[in-house]
Amino acid sequence: MPPLLPGGREPGCGSPASPADPAGRTFPTAAVDVVTVQLLDVAGVLLVAAALALAGLAMRRFLLRRGGAVDVSLRLRQASHGRGWALGLGRYQDDALAWYRAFSFSPRPRRTFPRTGLSVQRERRPAGPEALAVQAGSVVLDCLSSGARVELAMSESALTGLRAWLEAAPRSPPR
Repeated sequence: MPPLLPGGREPGCGSPASPADPAGRTFPTAAVDVVTVQLLDVAGVLLVAAALALAGLAMRRFLLRRGGAVDVSLRLRQASHGRGWALGLGRYQDDALAWYRAFSFSPRPRRTFPRTGLSVQRERRPAGPEALAVQAGSVVLDCLSSGARVELAMSESALTGLRAWLEAAPRSPPR
């Protein structure tokens, strides 16, 4: 039998009864408290992650339900062949194509392409690792947007919609 500590308790059995605790109850050891706190921390992190994921899905659904939105990938970096693509949504506005990143909580578009400055220069099929970076069945478009080179990837039907939207732009009056 182990030696008793002052107060008549065994080692590791919690704190001795204090004058504030006349019932003589013992309290859990610090090791149990640490495990409980760690479990609560993990549960809290998982709960926050789930809430953020749901918020992102809600934002995507909101953008799609407003109408005029299509899946569009945008090449953000031209560093190497097949890399630098970001998934997103393109939403047709009156005078611009607004691009929203797919996994973003921002209600504002990441990039905006004015209708009058946007033109499709060439279209091609994704090649090599690029085919894995964009959505299946996409067509890659080499475009000019206000003089800057831009690469977009979208489905054939979304491309038809883009061309119709560009052609329906109001003509500027002759000078």
